Amino acid sequence: MIHSERYYGKVSLSLGQEVDDGGTIAKYSDGVLEVTLPKRPGGTRGRQLTIS
Repeated sequence: MIHSERYYGKVSLSLGQEVDDGGTIAKYSDGVLEVTLPKRPGGTRGRQLTIS
């Protein structure tokens, strides 16, 4: 194993104005947390980040 991260406890975060919080879905399965944050219709254009 090269790298492993673990966090135990409660996690919370603040959602931006452009996120439709009614359609937000979070699933945890086999050690993977998947969060879906849909945008509200007519939201502002986001910015693009380059990850290297």
